[in-house]
Amino acid sequence: MRNPLRTTLAALAAAVPALALAGAAVPEPPAAALTALRVVPVDLSLVPPLSLNGEGRVENHLSIGVVARSTVLRGLALAPVHLADEDVSGAQVTWAAASAGGVVRGVQLATVTTVARDLRGLQASQIVNVVRGDAEGVQLGGAANVARRLDGLQAAAVNVAGGVRGVQLAVVNVGGEVSGTQLGLVNVARRVRGAQVGLVNLAEEAEGSVGVLALVRNGRHEVELYATELTPLAAGVRLGGRRAYGVLGAGVQPDPQERSGKTLSTLGGGAGVGFEPAQRLALDLDLVAQAVSLDGTPEAVLGVLRAVAAYRLTEWMGVLAGPTANVLVSDEDQPDLHLGWKLGGRHARVWVGFVAGVRI
Repeated sequence: MRNPLRTTLAALAAAVPALALAGAAVPEPPAAALTALRVVPVDLSLVPPLSLNGEGRVENHLSIGVVARSTVLRGLALAPVHLADEDVSGAQVTWAAASAGGVVRGVQLATVTTVARDLRGLQASQIVNVVRGDAEGVQLGGAANVARRLDGLQAAAVNVAGGVRGVQLAVVNVGGEVSGTQLGLVNVARRVRGAQVGLVNLAEEAEGSVGVLALVRNGRHEVELYATELTPLAAGVRLGGRRAYGVLGAGVQPDPQERSGKTLSTLGGGAGVGFEPAQRLALDLDLVAQAVSLDGTPEAVLGVLRAVAAYRLTEWMGVLAGPTANVLVSDEDQPDLHLGWKLGGRHARVWVGFVAGVRI
């Protein structure tokens, strides 16, 4: 026999969604939505409303004019200025400005500026491209690209995006959450799951940040004092992300060279990758290029590949050591730089060396 209480509760449960919907205030659609689109295949316009479109909501397949306006464009617009109140599916090709109040599925091309709510395609202009919402595709700007979120590529003098999944290529890149690559002279982001490569990199967190000045709040910022077979006194810094970083270093041989009596010094930088297999142990692989100078005059270029193991003794100090592979190239024979073995050309030499020191 069916339980009356269970039957009543089941009926009430089934009725709740319907009651909630019935009692909820349903917002009235905007007045524009109540008006159906009128299709005008071809619009010729001087300035709105002096056009074949006239008044009302209009869908155009071809729009030509001085200043042309469509409610929806499904096709091609050719004008110095074209304005779409809603979506664009096709292409806006303008001499000055192209704007869409809705989604652009296709191409916006302009000399001065392009603007869209959302983008699924390409924006290109000589000055600035703006996507107020999400951009999936490519923004190519002479001066600047701006998007709330980018999934694709930005290339301009300045790129700005709240979120990035792809590539930013510019003199200055600014991103919030970045999953991909920022490549520029100055790169700024909150979190980077990928890489920053530039002259100056700034981030709160970054997997990889390689630059002359790479400041990552939760990254690597270490000072090293070390010795090599060429420069017994040397110092360097590691700045950047936890996985990839930049390296700067300088060294000196304080004793004058036996043959010339000159003082040897090195100065240069490079990049490295590393990981921590244990809590106190770090393994790093660096590739560094250095200028080798005698009495301050550059005489050769030294390339060094070094594998370094560092063990942290305390919270703020550790020791490091490892082998190095060295290639030295000079324009002319230098008697003070006869190290290792000749490599092919008369002024190229290779040898295996070492690095050892402390890390702070």
